[in-house]
Parts: sequence; structure tokens; C-alpha cells
Amino acid sequence: MTNFYNLFLSCIVGKCKWKKLVVLKKVMLFATVTDEAFALLVLENNWGVWLKEDPKDYFMKNKKEQNKK
Repeated sequence: MTNFYNLFLSCIVGKCKWKKLVVLKKVMLFATVTDEAFALLVLENNWGVWLKEDPKDYFMKNKKEQNKK
């Protein structure tokens, strides 16, 4: 459940808001049931696409982007 919250729900709520509030409050106090439902819908609708992606490609892209900064 923690991975779902950190990877998907945090994107729906907003990364900055998530980082600030997750350490102070329970998730249910700032993420709505609708937020969770939408995150699950996005996960379900894109599951097949994500399974086809190569994780090595994803991490290499991120590494290159971080090196540019």
C-alpha cells in the first residue's frame, strides 16, 4: 500500500503538497476518496503499457535528466 501511495496518490495530490503533509497528517486527511479512486483508475488503465516498458530504460532516462541539472 505504501508504494501505491508514494508512486501514484502523491502524483494526484501533488508532489509538493504530499511531501509537506505526509509527515504531519494521516493521508485520509488531505487525500480524498476521489483522489484514491482516480489514482487506481490511472493505474488500471495504463497497467498493460507499463508492463511492456523496460525498467532499465526508465532509470537511464531519469539518470540522464538528473545529470543535466
